[in-house]
Amino acid sequence: MPHGEVSRRVPASSEGPTLRDRLARILHVVDPTTAVCACATAEFLDLDAAAAPPIGRDDLLTMVAQAVSAGEAPIGPLRYRAEDPRIQVSEDGRTAWAVTEREPGVPDLVGVLDMTPTQVKVGGSRYGWIPAAGCVPAHILLPDFEAMVAELRVYAARRALAIGYEGRVRITAAAFCDTGEPIVLRRPDETTGELLPDGLVVQEFEPLEIVYSMGSTSAQVRRHVYAFAAQMAHRFGASAPQFVADPDGAYDDDTPELLV
Repeated sequence: MPHGEVSRRVPASSEGPTLRDRLARILHVVDPTTAVCACATAEFLDLDAAAAPPIGRDDLLTMVAQAVSAGEAPIGPLRYRAEDPRIQVSEDGRTAWAVTEREPGVPDLVGVLDMTPTQVKVGGSRYGWIPAAGCVPAHILLPDFEAMVAELRVYAARRALAIGYEGRVRITAAAFCDTGEPIVLRRPDETTGELLPDGLVVQEFEPLEIVYSMGSTSAQVRRHVYAFAAQMAHRFGASAPQFVADPDGAYDDDTPELLV
């Protein structure tokens, strides 16, 4: 696949761990039996696992602190919450998550970041609390899905910079829902911005992927990510992305400029 080319569907593989296996730590935090979980992984394709730099106990939190300090993260719904989220970190330091609650014990937003020597992964859920829709656990918003991939781009770039990696990265985006209900893909009206009353119903969300080089310029990466976001938009029934702006268009979004 040429750099920057988008695949509409990730073919199944009979070898190695499945995408769900690779995202197991994120799904353990979010728990897709309670609500749909959007997930994405960035794989450093030219980095051999045996030769990859090990992950230090503080590497992930250091990366997050640098991104937040630079104004690069968070991207998406956590960015606009009035209250500070509760932050938790796994014992080995590889996984961190931020949670907000409607009331004690009732989460309404979670964002998860996980890292291995050759992959960076993100995921999240609103636990069904969709603005203007009430609690609908199997529903997922297009702008949230786009924002998730935009944030993954930030952390993949920071990890690559930290370990001196300039090879290819493959980003795969998916959604998992084990509530027993089909997934409902929701989006705002493209003219008014109001949430449309109905969404597209799918039994499962077929993953999407894109491959590009970490040696690309920031402008090139933005174009690749926009093309990827356009595929997501079409999956949700929209004609164009609703969060990620066209880098060659007249409008900008709030995603950061990066070195890679």
